Amino acid sequence: MDIDKSVLLIGCGDLATRAGLQLITEGFKVTAVRRNTSLLPAEFDAMPADITRPETLLKLQGRIFDLAIISLTPDGRSEDDYRQVYLDGLKKVLSVLSDCPPALTIFVSSTSVYHQNDGEWVDECSTTVPRRFNGQVMLEAEQLIQTYCQRSIILRLGGIYGPERIHLLRQVVNGDRCEDLTAAYSNRIHIEDAARILVFLGLQSFNNIELASCYLGVDSTPVLLTELVNWLADELALDTVSGRHIRRSSANRQCSNKRLLDSGFILRYPDYKSGYRQVLALNQLAPE
Repeated sequence: MDIDKSVLLIGCGDLATRAGLQLITEGFKVTAVRRNTSLLPAEFDAMPADITRPETLLKLQGRIFDLAIISLTPDGRSEDDYRQVYLDGLKKVLSVLSDCPPALTIFVSSTSVYHQNDGEWVDECSTTVPRRFNGQVMLEAEQLIQTYCQRSIILRLGGIYGPERIHLLRQVVNGDRCEDLTAAYSNRIHIEDAARILVFLGLQSFNNIELASCYLGVDSTPVLLTELVNWLADELALDTVSGRHIRRSSANRQCSNKRLLDSGFILRYPDYKSGYRQVLALNQLAPE
């Protein structure tokens, strides 16, 4: 592969930063766009910009990138917050890049685009009729990418966890309990594997390996939330007996990663046990 390749990271949080650092080791030059660039690695070409303000994106016009990774985060949890970033902001980004579109654009989406809710299996070919606004907006964003990008891949990630993403672990440490009504399937992905998937897809593309237009980024072991919580409590030698409850989302489905594994990707953390053991080894938590 030609090592003189350039990648553009639009929305450079923890996930994209990890992917960008890996791409640098593969010879890519990385330009990262986010509002606050002070925390970006020195190896990145940092570009402060706000995708909701098109005038801040003008510096991208005319620049040529071989790969763009778009990984956005809304400011809040409301429908307006989602639409402002995933639709309005995304349209502004795609407009700026339209004169010199990247050879490949990877868009980080979510399993929230699925509506299935009875514990059934879903994959990239399953129907998507999301009932909640977050899934609806994300599905619209996917369609924007597929319509306006020269070549694109949609990566639908499950719930990301890792050394800095310990919300569920913190709940267990605090003694929150998980009752039968929360016994729904959880589909997760360790953040290291999520970043590695982005890098893998980019490298496969530049090595002229044929890829699909959509992949599910989850580990190989969908798990009932009650089972996961009880396992974490056992690992920590805790008894989850407090009056507070761990709430699940409305989702209850099992996501298949078969297409991703068939492409040749190998998970570092194929199940929640291997992933959370790494997280537990790096975090010493006490009840709050």
